[in-house]
Amino acid sequence: MTELKSCPFCGAPAELAHNKTWDYFVRCTAKGCAARTRQYHENDAGAASAWNARAGETAQVRGRLTADQVREIVELTHCCTLEPSGGSEYEVVIDYAAIADALNAAAGPAEPEAGE
Repeated sequence: MTELKSCPFCGAPAELAHNKTWDYFVRCTAKGCAARTRQYHENDAGAASAWNARAGETAQVRGRLTADQVREIVELTHCCTLEPSGGSEYEVVIDYAAIADALNAAAGPAEPEAGE
């Protein structure tokens, strides 16, 4: 199997996983980090290739984030889900903490306060 690159957001190791129908994906192993490949793949090589390409293209962000960078972060962290709210209705649930964690990880270490 191809070696997996670390998480592009938090730097933790990644792992190969599959769902009940044996569709493969890669996810971050860090507790609280929801980074994973966006699509399912027929085999582990496809999932690893997708993860490594994504991880290799992501770098820490300096300065202001663009709308495209924020969209990438939100899509990768899978921070939005649909939850049943009764009958055929669904409610969009947004995990703001996951978004904040991913944005902070992308921004890199905080600048030291003056006088520290």
